[in-house]
Amino acid sequence: MRVHVLQHVAFEGLGYIESWLENRHATVTLLSHALNPGYQQKYDA
Repeated sequence: MRVHVLQHVAFEGLGYIESWLENRHATVTLLSHALNPGYQQKYDA
């Protein structure tokens, strides 16, 4: 299982789901706007 987390503020974590994901050996990636405040993904509509 792969999970992608979008973190809006630095103090946010995964909460209760973190242990659930660990028990299932999930691969978790993180995109943190808090750590990259100038980052903006642009999409063409």
